[in-house]
This record gives sequence, structure tokens and C-alpha cells, in this order.
Amino acid sequence: SLYSRYAEIIAINQFAMDISFYPSLQNMQNATGKLTSDLTRYVATSNPQTIYVREKHRVTQQYSYYQFDLVTNYPPVLGNPSYLYVQSPSDIFDLTSNIPLLTGGNPEMIVTFHETEEHANLGTDPIQSPSNYQLTSMAQMEKIWTRVVNSNTGCKSIVNFNINKTNGSVNVPPIVTAYLCDNDTDGIITHDLST
Repeated sequence: SLYSRYAEIIAINQFAMDISFYPSLQNMQNATGKLTSDLTRYVATSNPQTIYVREKHRVTQQYSYYQFDLVTNYPPVLGNPSYLYVQSPSDIFDLTSNIPLLTGGNPEMIVTFHETEEHANLGTDPIQSPSNYQLTSMAQMEKIWTRVVNSNTGCKSIVNFNINKTNGSVNVPPIVTAYLCDNDTDGIITHDLST
């Protein structure tokens, strides 16, 4: 938020400066069009957006100027994980088999698995051996929460999947429809049946 920048500047020059934010260099130079909305909830008009800062010393009336960029990063867009199925409480699961489905193989994504949504949101108490996971109970279903963090931006997404109890048979829908686009309009579409 712009308020965090304002707080940084004020901490240094607490009593000596009046600080104003502007959306353009021209606005700042002319002292017009000052950003007056709630600085804690400022919404950038572009990405990135340069913000221009004007500091006016209260005693000397001298000005100083500088700028900074607001860059908006977004949470990772995730694919759909597969549900897993269990017959016995002693079954071992490789939760990491869902990583390629979630990240599309993007090496910038850091994936952890959690037993609660709260732990996934906080990034605490990850499952220590996700490639060798055993159920904590034999309930009808156990939900696994997955936290995916972009290592470049720090932005995260949370998604979950189920481990379902079964008697050995897995219900498969009788009809599965795959929708594909013929992007080059040549009438030929190659299907990857392994995914």
C-alpha cells in the first residue's frame, strides 16, 4: 500500500516534511492531481505503475522528488489435482504425484502438503514425507491441503484434494468428454491420452 511507503518516509522525516504522492511526473512537478484516496487501499491503474513522491520541508519550503514502482504479483494459477483412493489404513501414498498436475512442471513453484487449511494458509507444519504418506485416520475421506508458492514473487495459492476410502472399486464416470481446440483450423487434433 502507499501508506506503507508514507510510513517509511515519515519515520525518517517525521516532523520536517509534508509528503504527497502523484500519478505522473507532470502532476508532481505542477503539484496537481495529488493522490488523495485512502493510501492504505490504493489501487494501481497499471502494472507496474510509477508513483512520484514530493517532499516539502516545512521550515525551508524546499522540495525533493523521487519515484518508486508499484508491481502487482498474482497468486499462481494451478491445475486440478487428482483424488487418491485407499482400501487399507496401511496404504502409502505419494502426494507429490499431484505436483505436475498442479504446477504444470513450473520449477519456480514450491509445493508443500498440509493436513489442515489453516496450516496451508500459514505455511506451517507441512507433511514431512509427502512421497511416503500414510493416513492419519480411516475416515470415509481425508482432505489434503496443498500450498503452492511462486519462489520469485512469494505469492501463494491453496488447493485441496481428497483421499477417499473405497472397497476396491473406484467409480469412474461412464462418459468423459474432452474439449479440444483446432487452433490452426486444419481439421486435425492430436489427443494426448496419457494426461
